[in-house]
Amino acid sequence: MRTVLSWTPTALLCCAILYFAGHALTGEKGVIAWMGYQARISDLDVEIARTAADVRELETRAARLREATLDLDYLEERARILVGVADPRDILVPASALPAAVDGRRR
Repeated sequence: MRTVLSWTPTALLCCAILYFAGHALTGEKGVIAWMGYQARISDLDVEIARTAADVRELETRAARLREATLDLDYLEERARILVGVADPRDILVPASALPAAVDGRRR
C-alpha cells in the first residue's frame, strides 16, 4: 500500500503532462492546427495576388471606356467581340496559319 501511495502523485503528474502535450500537438490551437493555418494563409495570399491582378485589369479596361478617357478603338473592338461581327474590310488570319506566334508573343 505504501508503494502505491508513493508513486501515485508521479503517475497523476505524468498523465497530466501527457494530456496537455497531446492537446498542444493536436488541439484546436496546437502545432498541427498551426501548420494547417500557415498553409491556408499561403493559399489565401496567392488568391489575393490573383484577385488584385484581376482588379487592376478590370480597372484598366474600365478606364479605357470612361467618357473622359474614351478609347474609340478599344470601344469598337469590345463592341465587335460582344456582337460577334467583323467589318467586311477586315483581314482575318486563322490562328493555325501563325505557328511562330502563341498568345500574341513571339518566340
